[in-house]
Parts: sequence; C-alpha cells; structure tokens
Amino acid sequence: MPDTEQWLPIKGWENIYEISDLGRVRSLNRVVTTRRGTEKPVKGRILVKNHQNHQFHFISFARRGKPHPYRVDTLVYTTFVGEIPPGMRIDHLDGDKTNDQLANLGLVEIEMVSDGFHRSKNQAGRICDDQIREIRALHALNGVS
Repeated sequence: MPDTEQWLPIKGWENIYEISDLGRVRSLNRVVTTRRGTEKPVKGRILVKNHQNHQFHFISFARRGKPHPYRVDTLVYTTFVGEIPPGMRIDHLDGDKTNDQLANLGLVEIEMVSDGFHRSKNQAGRICDDQIREIRALHALNGVS
C-alpha cells in the first residue's frame, strides 16, 4: 500500500467531491449559486460518514436540495477499481464493515436462497434482526449474559 493517501474524483460529482483509497471523503473548494442567485465560495473539507445500523458507512451528497446517499465502500471500490459485476458484492476482508480502505475491499459472489436472505457463497448463514432480539430475550429470561 502506498505511503500517501491517494485521492480521486467521484464519478458524477467531479470538481465537487473526492474519495481516498483510505475511505475518506472530501469536498473541494468551489463557488456555489445560492437560491437567491448570488455566488458564494465554499471551502472544501473532510466529510463525516454516517453509520447505518452500526454497519456500513454512508455519505450523502446533495444536488439542488435533493440528497443522494452512497455507501462509502462502494464509492471506494468503483472509483479505484471499476464497476461491480452483476452477481457480485463488495466484501470487507477483515470482517469490519466500517473499514472502507481499498486494501480491505474485495468481491464475492452472491446467491439468493429460498428464505430471501442474500448470502455470499463463501460465508455461513446469517440471521435477521428479529432473530437476534429473540435470542437476546431468551438469554435474559434464563439469566444468561
């Protein structure tokens, strides 16, 4: 991995936003037109990523007041590697879904199973949030921590 962070423009948001191979997102210095029609300089900065259910990082850009949310891992992968082929999904090699560094991202095949869950062919089964809550309730009822 290079010693320095590498930045590239985000497709569709060129001259506005960039993403790094370390998974950081920044806005660029630019001039925007306000609703009143005046021009206003905006200083670029590193943007704060949001968590969705403590899993993946999301970032949201706005155009004409309309938000456009993106998963940060997807932006990193598609910007530095290319489009994700059909039937594939991004895999976090270390298992940490918040580690959006390019070196930690790879692709795995997806298969749809009869219960409606998407699973990678190389992973064990997953359980849904309702099942997790039920298991926790049973543990609490039986005094298991």
